Amino acid sequence: MSSPIKAWREQKKIAPYLRIKGKVVSWTIVRVPPHGFVSDAPYVVAIVETNTKKRLISQIVDVFDQKIKSGDQVESVYRRQKRPDEEGVIYYGLKFRLLYD
Repeated sequence: MSSPIKAWREQKKIAPYLRIKGKVVSWTIVRVPPHGFVSDAPYVVAIVETNTKKRLISQIVDVFDQKIKSGDQVESVYRRQKRPDEEGVIYYGLKFRLLYD
């Protein structure tokens, strides 16, 4: 995870990881999250196989009433990882979102 300041400084390092395409291999809905993520529940976590055949575990964002299933196409995006800390710093990182036809 990185803060907005670190993200700004390291944006050239982050850019190659954005818009990576892949597909959902397996997924689950986290309804009882670990400490620090209670306000985010429920959320979807999936194993994503990228077009380069690498498998990553990531949260799938922007899944509201849509039915997610194995084989759905996704792409990587840069999103908030968790709520602001005591100092108000918001941490960001890579997640995936569904691609719609």
